[in-house]
Amino acid sequence: MFTHELTNRTAAFLHEIGLNVESGPVTDTTFLPGIAIVSGRMIVQESQLLSPGDILHEAGHLALIAPANRSLQEAVFEDPEIDLIEVAAISWSYAAALTIGMPLHVLFHPDGYRGNSLGLIFSFQNGISPGLPLLEKFEMAFSPQTAKLRGVQPFPHMERWLR
Repeated sequence: MFTHELTNRTAAFLHEIGLNVESGPVTDTTFLPGIAIVSGRMIVQESQLLSPGDILHEAGHLALIAPANRSLQEAVFEDPEIDLIEVAAISWSYAAALTIGMPLHVLFHPDGYRGNSLGLIFSFQNGISPGLPLLEKFEMAFSPQTAKLRGVQPFPHMERWLR
């Protein structure tokens, strides 16, 4: 499907959890180069990507959108909780990166995250997960305290990948 092994591994993981990723041309200007959202599907033109990590970040948005709205998504995400979802998508993508073995410097690459890629890596490596409250609200992942009460593993373990 793709030429880069990490892009293939990412796409396979996303298919496995129920998100659609396809290789294809991205001709319009998009928020992240090489990735278009069309009817809830991700179209990826690998040659335009800044990093395979961007696929995981955009997938995090799709995973966190209300299920009834997921297939309706186009280039711009629409959700009443969009600001919270942005932060949660970062935490979601971190958990996904660990799951598929994506190095954090690929996920949080220097050309993304408004120059805060090293800060994000530092935060997550030190147990700070800014999007965890929303993941917990959606019952997708849990803080150590809540996980202990529920008898499950804490974040970055995900109880489920899709809202």
